[in-house]
Amino acid sequence: MMTPHEIKFQLEQRLLALARDGGPVPMITGVHSLVMIDATTVSAMFDIVPDASGSGLYFEFEVPSGVLTREDLRGFSQWLASGFTGTVH
Repeated sequence: MMTPHEIKFQLEQRLLALARDGGPVPMITGVHSLVMIDATTVSAMFDIVPDASGSGLYFEFEVPSGVLTREDLRGFSQWLASGFTGTVH
């Protein structure tokens, strides 16, 4: 099982990969949605700027230990989004 910091590192690596040809690294501006795929996997859609695809950033991750409720998951995804404190759609 991955630690929360390893999951955050993977997300940051995905953002860096989106900065093609020296372009700007997208920043997460919101958590669009969260879906439990199964008991161990979460699908998250983050709003990003700039968003060349227009569809945000899709990111799957393992449910980290200690995340037991939907509210815990919401807080964790907001932490992944570097302190974003808006609503989760």
